[in-house]
Amino acid sequence: MAQATEAPWRSLGKRAPADLLEKERRYAAEQDEIKAKAEALERERDARSHEADHLLHEHHGFANAVALFQVAIALGALAALTRSRAVWLASLSLGAVGFAFFAAQFLS
Repeated sequence: MAQATEAPWRSLGKRAPADLLEKERRYAAEQDEIKAKAEALERERDARSHEADHLLHEHHGFANAVALFQVAIALGALAALTRSRAVWLASLSLGAVGFAFFAAQFLS
């Protein structure tokens, strides 16, 4: 903006007022400071994005374990209603697999 204000003075072959030149220097210095702050904020954003990706990966592991537990519970209820030993064993095995998923995710 300061450079655009200075351009008509130069086109007339005159020197721009000192306050315009001072504003231009000040804006250039502020621009460097703002750029440094923006780059620091970008680095912080990238670090937090990486952390969010890691946490989302952990979430998926726990979500799989919970889904297996829920299916095991539903099969357990079905086994209780139908008095089916095969369904009950399937419920126990899915619960064990769910526990294994949970343990693997918890220990990693």
